[in-house]
Amino acid sequence: LGQLLDAYDEVATTTLNNPSFRSGEMRQFRDAVLGQSAERLRDIAARSGDDPRDRPLRGLCFLRLSDIALARGDAAAVRWYARRAAEEYEGAAADQPADTASRHGAFLAVMNLARVEDDGPARERLIDRVRTGYAGLAAAAPGAAAANSLHLALFLYDVAVLADARGD
Repeated sequence: LGQLLDAYDEVATTTLNNPSFRSGEMRQFRDAVLGQSAERLRDIAARSGDDPRDRPLRGLCFLRLSDIALARGDAAAVRWYARRAAEEYEGAAADQPADTASRHGAFLAVMNLARVEDDGPARERLIDRVRTGYAGLAAAAPGAAAANSLHLALFLYDVAVLADARGD
């Protein structure tokens, strides 16, 4: 399942991040690919069962599903998938405290929650959770500090742009 997930994750990530797929004529193709990717990711998550060792796999499935829902503008689905991703990743991190990848996955899921949160104080709590988490992650994984700092800075920029667009 892990290898299958890697393939679907690559397709979904490439489709989400490729600006040429956002244009009018490619939008229908993008939506179809994302729909198929979402279907496959849900299938992999369901097939993984309840084994605690599969938590990171399920976490990645739910994280990508929240990314797809975010791209489609489905805030309710983002909330559901991002919460599930955070739960899976946090469970994996609790089982394996040295697993910084699971901790990072949990922060990415919380970032998606913050991106769709409308309530100012609730969003601020999520943002603070991400800031605090990244500070702890920097101490635990100093080799990834630059990349993590970049992720955090991009997230804070995204949240500021969203707040400005909403007039928060």
